[in-house]
Amino acid sequence: MENALDVWNDLKERFSQADLVRISELQQELYALKQES
Repeated sequence: MENALDVWNDLKERFSQADLVRISELQQELYALKQES
């Protein structure tokens, strides 16, 4: 990593991937709740 932009892009990539996983988990929970009611 050479500069602040590289650091920022690295962080953005890491957190956007984590968010996708979290969104998927939330969607599964919502689906399960819909099935129960």
